[in-house]
Amino acid sequence: MNANLTIWKTGRESVARLLSRVPDKHFNTIPHGFSNNVAWNLGHLIVVQQSLVYRLSGLDMQVPAGLNELYKPGTRPGEPLGTDAIGELRALLLSTVETTLEDYANGAFGPFMGLTTSRGFHLETLEDALAFNNFHEGLHTGTIMSLMRLL
Repeated sequence: MNANLTIWKTGRESVARLLSRVPDKHFNTIPHGFSNNVAWNLGHLIVVQQSLVYRLSGLDMQVPAGLNELYKPGTRPGEPLGTDAIGELRALLLSTVETTLEDYANGAFGPFMGLTTSRGFHLETLEDALAFNNFHEGLHTGTIMSLMRLL
């Protein structure tokens, strides 16, 4: 398996273990000094990966319609999520890994549309996007860990 995908899969499994310790009632809490919550960070991880890997490869994102608008860069938490919506995000955290790994193994990703991120990273290839995604998910994993200390 591709090293970036192996790192990503391991990171997502780590996030899933972290989140298993967060009761649903705390997913919507925004502690003083923060502008988002665990739920938003989780949705954002999922949506950004899908956008970087699928959308920039000319494919449809493999998540329910509407998630992109809720969690894309530049958004903030909206209405508090209920138990069902939180469960959906928890499930997508790992199911999107399996789907992406299968699609990668099957050569599903087409020509890549380059992008320069808001942080100045130029992504020219799918491999660049996979590497940047690991950096991005590391940032948000750190935020989730900080939020958890305050819940």
